[in-house]
Amino acid sequence: MLEDYLGDTFFVLPMVDGPPGTGKTHTGAVAAGRYVLNDVYKHKILYTAYTNFALDNAKEALEKLKFPKHDVVRLLPSPGLRDWTNGRVGCRWDLLDLSYNDIRRLQEAPFILCTPYM
Repeated sequence: MLEDYLGDTFFVLPMVDGPPGTGKTHTGAVAAGRYVLNDVYKHKILYTAYTNFALDNAKEALEKLKFPKHDVVRLLPSPGLRDWTNGRVGCRWDLLDLSYNDIRRLQEAPFILCTPYM
């Protein structure tokens, strides 16, 4: 997952798949964390999973790797929720209800976690 196997690209889409309890969340969190640590100012991760449970576990795993809560932003389908300190931001799927400052903060976050439907 961490090799530069696609060459000099701007977008890499590694996937982790497997049945429940096989370590997908842990593997994804560790790989994402190591990737960002290579250049924290350049690398950004959009971490998606089909369930909110998996994303909450991924956020917790990244925070256990010592990433600050505000660097691991969890997008939620709860417009109006803005808890940047804990990295929990509610918004519409198209982000149109976010302010300019909210969008700027999202662009600066090393990790954004959301379901494919967000």
